[in-house]
Amino acid sequence: MFESMKTVLAQWNQQTNDRQKLQQLYVVLVIIIVFVAGLISLFSGTVFDLLLTISLVLITTFAVNFVAWSLLKTTLLDKLPRTTPRATRRTAKR
Repeated sequence: MFESMKTVLAQWNQQTNDRQKLQQLYVVLVIIIVFVAGLISLFSGTVFDLLLTISLVLITTFAVNFVAWSLLKTTLLDKLPRTTPRATRRTAKR
């Protein structure tokens, strides 16, 4: 069980960049907070309101981050020349 979870997380780490990880974290946090807020609403209305406000802030941050990265990518990053790393040769010292 733990090994399969470890391999899934390792693949996720290799296949996504830092921006995608951040965006996925926002979505997961919003889902968790809304779920917890639903459970807490049975007991306390003020804590429920606070958690919903936090989730609204996270959703807004997600949307602003998404739009900013999309605009940056389409206007600037796609137009920059791509550089390829050069292979370096090591000479053997005798």
